[in-house]
Amino acid sequence: MWSTRNRTIAAAFAGLGFKVTLNETEIIELDQWQHLRFEVSEKSLTHPRLPSRDDLFIGWKDATLEKLDNDHPFLCGIWACHNMEKLMKRQDTAAPFALHLAPGSPLYRYESGPEDPRFQLAPVQHATRDLPLAAAVGLLGLPVIDFDGEPGRRRYLMPDLTHAPLRTTEGHPLSIQDLFQRIENGKPSLALGLRDPQHPLIHAYNGTYAYGEILRQIKVIKKRLLIKDPFSSRRAIVPETPTRQFEDELVRHFRVA
Repeated sequence: MWSTRNRTIAAAFAGLGFKVTLNETEIIELDQWQHLRFEVSEKSLTHPRLPSRDDLFIGWKDATLEKLDNDHPFLCGIWACHNMEKLMKRQDTAAPFALHLAPGSPLYRYESGPEDPRFQLAPVQHATRDLPLAAAVGLLGLPVIDFDGEPGRRRYLMPDLTHAPLRTTEGHPLSIQDLFQRIENGKPSLALGLRDPQHPLIHAYNGTYAYGEILRQIKVIKKRLLIKDPFSSRRAIVPETPTRQFEDELVRHFRVA
């Protein structure tokens, strides 16, 4: 099955209903994420009319997808996951990131550098503990200007100000509060999806929510039995039912009897 090492791409596919499976049969160097692969189904299970996996990937790779449809659901997922990675890096390093538009794209993405002073100086009016949602609304031009709280209880703080007016896909005005309303308290589904299911925010949040699920799966994998090579920093995850090939790889690379 086709696979990728790119977590952002894997999450964007998962957000569109493609089946994504972590391949645990290879030796993994956890510190660098080498060899950790995500297998992706050929077609979406929930949106069968979407182009195939290969068509979407090639269209993204050679930029034809952006030329034909610059807010395509696949692009929304990719760039929202990009925003999520930047917010996580900002949490870890305190490095500044600001929202920018790439030429020809309506989707805002975080890049290195200080945010516009208008946003830096604006009072905090909105907050969420949902990192995937904080990353997704960035796609529409609503920046995270600060955060507070400890990991697991962290809040992402935003102003009542956006880089561009908020609109539905039919051009009707949206408020910032509209972006955060849920169908049911405590559940991930956004109320906006009921009346505007093709809105870029819905596709973006589907992608970042899937990214969060991938990160949770990786944490579970890390807690499993690890084999460490005493002569190096390399480690391997041992599946519950390792194949003979996997066992041979362990003997060859980890000097185990």
